Amino acid sequence: MMGRQRQAPREAAGPPGDYRHARGAWEPDPGHFPLPLSPAFASLYLPWQEEALTAMFAAYGCLAGRAGSRLIDGLLYYRVAPAGGWTPPRWLLPYASWFWPLSPAIAVRVLRAKRRWRTRFDRRVLARWRSHWRSRIEREQRDALQTNLTDLSRDGLLAAFDRLVTQTGRNVRLHFLLHGAIALPLYQLDCLLRATNGEAPVRLQDLLAGASPASRAPAEALAALAAALRARPDALARAVALGPERVASALQAVDQPFAAGVGAWMERFGHRVLGRYEFAEPAVAERPQLMVAEVLRLAAAGAPAPPRTDPAAAAAAAVRGRLPAAERPRFDALLAEARAAYAVRDDNVVLTYNASFALVRYLMLEAGRRWQGDLLGAAEDVFFLTAGEMRTALADPAAARSGAFGALAGARRRNWEQLRRRPHPQLNLGPPLTLPPLAGLPREAAFMNRAIVWYLRAIQTIADGESGGHQALLTGLGASAGRYCGPARVINTEGDFHRIQTGDVLVCTMTSPAWSTVLAMAGALVTEYGGLLSHPAVIAREFGIPAVIGVPSATTAIQDGQRVIVDGSLGRVELEA
Repeated sequence: MMGRQRQAPREAAGPPGDYRHARGAWEPDPGHFPLPLSPAFASLYLPWQEEALTAMFAAYGCLAGRAGSRLIDGLLYYRVAPAGGWTPPRWLLPYASWFWPLSPAIAVRVLRAKRRWRTRFDRRVLARWRSHWRSRIEREQRDALQTNLTDLSRDGLLAAFDRLVTQTGRNVRLHFLLHGAIALPLYQLDCLLRATNGEAPVRLQDLLAGASPASRAPAEALAALAAALRARPDALARAVALGPERVASALQAVDQPFAAGVGAWMERFGHRVLGRYEFAEPAVAERPQLMVAEVLRLAAAGAPAPPRTDPAAAAAAAVRGRLPAAERPRFDALLAEARAAYAVRDDNVVLTYNASFALVRYLMLEAGRRWQGDLLGAAEDVFFLTAGEMRTALADPAAARSGAFGALAGARRRNWEQLRRRPHPQLNLGPPLTLPPLAGLPREAAFMNRAIVWYLRAIQTIADGESGGHQALLTGLGASAGRYCGPARVINTEGDFHRIQTGDVLVCTMTSPAWSTVLAMAGALVTEYGGLLSHPAVIAREFGIPAVIGVPSATTAIQDGQRVIVDGSLGRVELEA
């Protein structure tokens, strides 16, 4: 990925693994982690990601070998070493793929990639998700939620912590394995489009619109709850008079059906980290007033807007019109396979990440509450202990006191808060990661490697350059088609959700699947980070709203309340004076 370079910044306080000088090619991940990580999260997630990415590359026979992760100023950076550990000199790079039989490590990967493609390993992985893995994760998460943490002894809490850490690490590995399986049919469809497109090209994103029900399910359930409340005017009037905060704390004061509906929604969608993928961030269920505020706004807005145009049918018809009749059945089959794989994109992440991380958060908070005023100054200081330190404190509180864990956690928290208030330029360190020419590989192995790299880049695109504060035209990636004009609403944190009004253009750094409820109200979306298959792109397409993503400095170049025109087909954002 191309990007500007800089010297490695100073070391940030945090878990072991921070370092002062970055050697080699390191890239940030602002699409998922735009802010410094807490020590608790970093101490677990960095090893999980390293192992999961490394395992995924091996499973699909990629030439990428071991993945590495590091914190720099508290931010997550990663790099990937080639399989076999040997990087050819620059002059040999164009021809290196022809010598794959000479390296045992590379030969194993190449032969595995051929076998995986011929046996369609990706289809088996996706089928296993639908038939087994998904239901197992849901069952484990239900069991965890039904456990009363306050009743557990110290040893019981330690055992539950170890069990959750094991399950969540496994879920992260599964998360990346599924990414590899999703990549292959999507890349295959993209290749077909590039081979058949003419003067009016059909975009892959238009063919995928509307194929991710998991992305829109929370918002649809919220809209149904609002419609039910709107149908009971007396209950709606009581809720509006009380306001979101009081309603959230006393649902029965509105009426029994509303309380039951909110409870059912929370049980299904509430136990997910709200914003960033972080233990230190609250889950949706911990801030019910935000969800209640959305219901009241939707209920007060009256009848929902008519369904927005779905571009998928028109895009598919355009492609069929360019193909010979004999090739259309193959396109239809490939399109159906790609859309089915695409549906797993967010369905996967909300379970393996958002929900899994919320459960670890709940358990850590329970330990923090027990230690508050004794080992820790505040319950949430627990997120500033590493996982190893937390295990020590659970197993031997006396050792934790003698190690001054409380003072250590407090100092780390203050440093973390300072880091989060600073600007965080997301820049590459060292030479950019590139895929060498693959002409010497067997066709299946070359395809497998190109597909995985294409997919990962389509998720994680870093905007290159900066937008000036007075530009009238900003550019990015057109992720969801259409053109819309409306007032910009710059949202920096989930705590600002209440400021969004129906029809606003949501402008933010990045979104996560938990933002789907507010995106249902937006007229368009603009983000600073993200690629074609990033979460904001997926969610925008599900709601049929124009989206331009990867717009450098969008949250500073666009003023809150300023009228903007978002063109998701051309990837342009026009700022009205």
